[in-house]
Amino acid sequence: RTLVIYIFHMYIILKVLPLLVGKLSQGVMGGTIGILLVIFTIIVCIGIDVLLNTRYLKWFLGKF
Repeated sequence: RTLVIYIFHMYIILKVLPLLVGKLSQGVMGGTIGILLVIFTIIVCIGIDVLLNTRYLKWFLGKF
């Protein structure tokens, strides 16, 4: 799973972060949003990994 996380995590963060710029602030709320962003990114990356490990898309990861 690390290959998929390594490839896709920055793309996901760069797409979601501009949506959160107005909501980020100092303190507890900003920290909570940051932690939720990391958790969301990991969940999406695991979903992409599950999708890429299907029978028809394994070739994308170099698995034959």
